[in-house]
Amino acid sequence: MENGDIKKTLADLIRGIRQDETPIGELADDVNLLLDLGLDSIQVISLILAVEDTFGIEIDYDNFEYGNMESVKSFCGFIASSKKKNDWNDKENVVVEKNEEES
Repeated sequence: MENGDIKKTLADLIRGIRQDETPIGELADDVNLLLDLGLDSIQVISLILAVEDTFGIEIDYDNFEYGNMESVKSFCGFIASSKKKNDWNDKENVVVEKNEEES
């Protein structure tokens, strides 16, 4: 999934979480997700959970750096790298399961 696709999906998630008619327009790469969009703490948590569900990733909250949300660009990069990591782990699990079945 390209960063442009991630960015569009992220904008859709934010629109749904905000549950208002105020358009957020095009998300510029430098928009701060925590400060510029007017999300309260519950909405930030909802966004993170929605990102996990939508992109099939698992975020380790103990090690999550909120600096990743300081810009749309950095958060999209975080999502992309987490997705790659998750996809790699899924492939490793398939290989392990296949080898166990062959034994």
